[in-house]
Amino acid sequence: MATNPWKNMFPPHIWQRGVDYYRDGRVLDLHCRNSEVTAQVEGSETYTVSVTFNKARDGITDYFCDCPYGEDGTPCKHLAAVLCAVQGGAQNPIPKEKNGYTVEALVGLLSESQMRSLLIRFAEGDSHIREVIQLTATNELPQTQKDQWEADLEELTDSMSDRHGFIDYEDASEYCDALVEYMNDRLPDLLFAGKAMDAFQLSWLTFRTGVEQDMDDSDGGMSVLASFCMDAWSQILEQADLEEQREILHWFTVHYASLDLGKMFLDEYLYDAPWKDGIGPELLSFLDRQIQECLKNENSQYRLEDLIVHRVKWMERLGKSEEEQEQYFAQYHYLPRIREIKITQAKQSGDWATALALLEESREIDKDLPGLVAKYSTQMIEIYERTDNRESLLKELRDYLYAFRQDDLVYVLKLKAMLTPEEWTAERDRLLNSTTMRSQVYSLLEQEQLYEALMQTIEKNTDIHALERYERLLKKSYGQRCLNVYVTHLQDAMGRANNRKAYWSVIQTLKKVRKYPDGKVVAKGLADCWRTKYPRRTSMLDELSKAGF
Repeated sequence: MATNPWKNMFPPHIWQRGVDYYRDGRVLDLHCRNSEVTAQVEGSETYTVSVTFNKARDGITDYFCDCPYGEDGTPCKHLAAVLCAVQGGAQNPIPKEKNGYTVEALVGLLSESQMRSLLIRFAEGDSHIREVIQLTATNELPQTQKDQWEADLEELTDSMSDRHGFIDYEDASEYCDALVEYMNDRLPDLLFAGKAMDAFQLSWLTFRTGVEQDMDDSDGGMSVLASFCMDAWSQILEQADLEEQREILHWFTVHYASLDLGKMFLDEYLYDAPWKDGIGPELLSFLDRQIQECLKNENSQYRLEDLIVHRVKWMERLGKSEEEQEQYFAQYHYLPRIREIKITQAKQSGDWATALALLEESREIDKDLPGLVAKYSTQMIEIYERTDNRESLLKELRDYLYAFRQDDLVYVLKLKAMLTPEEWTAERDRLLNSTTMRSQVYSLLEQEQLYEALMQTIEKNTDIHALERYERLLKKSYGQRCLNVYVTHLQDAMGRANNRKAYWSVIQTLKKVRKYPDGKVVAKGLADCWRTKYPRRTSMLDELSKAGF
């Protein structure tokens, strides 16, 4: 291909990947309409690319690709591939499924010697094609080809990292996509040939390359790569026999300790993977080792709970009796999640007495953990409702409302529904003075239509945010008092303001004052006062003028 006039638009590694895409025939449905070119490019997904040229077709006026890398206008490999196709004369390619020219039909037009010559030429220039031919012809993959995987991945990493070996935010997602594409280009052929262990070696090598790379992964590219690898492992395990699965599990467990970020992904995958039952004993042994490590680390409670749950699931799968499972669970009864599982089991079976006993016990064990105790209380409320235990429900509702901060009125309204109007009036007053209802005072006053009390509370706190929220309810009856709250707030806010943004915010609130009776006069008076009081605040004076004051 002659030197491409648009090559300098791209970082070298992006341009080279675009050239590879073009040579691999990934540019599809290329169409030219006057000065506009559109095409589909096959990558990890099929992406749409459009390019607009000037009349002389020697310059680009606009371009777009809907891939994650190119959506913000960054020149991507898909755009590079299309520009290569434009220069290479592929403006009118034969569609894959149109006019009868399928790939199969085109191959059928070749003689045996032509096909042989083409295949040899392609294989000599492409290690992947050589790899497929080797697998198809001999069902063997030489070690040299596996070494080539490592060399290719190392080269890919070097092409996208800086001189310190770091990949920055702008390239990290593209890098992870490239790893996925490298693996997905080769994995189907290995699986088709029944080479489960070679397929696993490729996927593990790709996974390890990603998780060990120093990069800014703020965009979550590593999670995408890990997800693809885990899907690949599941396909491999489905195909692998028991001995191969044992070898794969051994590989996971041996390398587990050497991983850092990778441990998180393995924990997510390892215990729910499609293992055969015969793997159970080895998996339980590994789980036990991980559990013992967690027991030594006081900060690993959540992971410990997860591991114990996984172990019991495997005990059940392997036919261990309920008694054995219970005995194992009993060792970790002190852990909240283990008791939560027992509580859920009791509730599902309708054993309310056992559920309540466990909740009472949990409340005592975890008494220093308010979040958990609140959760236990709401579960007890639920059980008392379902069992029509009115006396216990009433007590538990009161205990819960006065012990824990309320983020809504759900349990308040449950309590109200159980009381007479006279009882509720007294209870409501008590709730309004409770610290646990502090964030819900306004909501409760609105719910109860206590607008005078609502207005008084807003006045007491000079709460401009509450006033703006409930203005529609208060303005008609308490217009002058609302206006007074605005004035008090504005005087204080302008006194504290010290930059243009703060002045602008205060003046936006000042505009609202003009909507009240006599509000225009009041607003003008405040503006005049500020001009006199703060004559050196040039930004404030400018913002006042812009707002029409």
